[in-house]
Amino acid sequence: MASTSQPVNLQPAGRQSFGTRMNQFWQRVTDGLELNQLWNQFRTDARASYRLYSREIDSTPKEGVKTGRHWWEVSKQFFWAILEKLSPARRVLLLVALLMILFNPELSWSTKEGTHVIGFDLRLWGGLLMFFLLILEIADRVVMKRDLQIAREIQMWLLPANPPQVPGMEIAFATRPANTVAGDYYDVFPRPASASANPSYLI
Repeated sequence: MASTSQPVNLQPAGRQSFGTRMNQFWQRVTDGLELNQLWNQFRTDARASYRLYSREIDSTPKEGVKTGRHWWEVSKQFFWAILEKLSPARRVLLLVALLMILFNPELSWSTKEGTHVIGFDLRLWGGLLMFFLLILEIADRVVMKRDLQIAREIQMWLLPANPPQVPGMEIAFATRPANTVAGDYYDVFPRPASASANPSYLI
């Protein structure tokens, strides 16, 4: 009587495959968004960032200025627009990181045996410094976003939950919190009726 052997699973119990771990990692990074959704989100963020920096950039061509010179001036304005958004200490960190990434100094001297050259490759340290600066900026953004969310919730709590019920009228209202800590506020206060006036509402 012929017997068939079952395939043996050599993978340890409880350990996931590399493909499964990579898929979980990708889902965690992207929050489950598809590629087209990620691209749309990137375009939205890029446009918002461009609007933020373009307020401080004058890209209007000036008379008598060559094209190369014009774009050089625009690039300088863009650089300063970014730099001035940082605190002075972080500006210094950014400049040091850029210098370490762009320039690799060399030390050379000559002796009887010949010329000796020592190069200093600082690109790795410049990248790490840039990454550290990114961590600081992300921390500030998270704190600001949390404070903004709390302010929005407080603003929503102060607004009336339902429109007033007025006989013979239908009233509706809508609101959206501002992008900064502030916003419009409204409420409805009923005025009691008098002998000479009908009931009214103060908004």
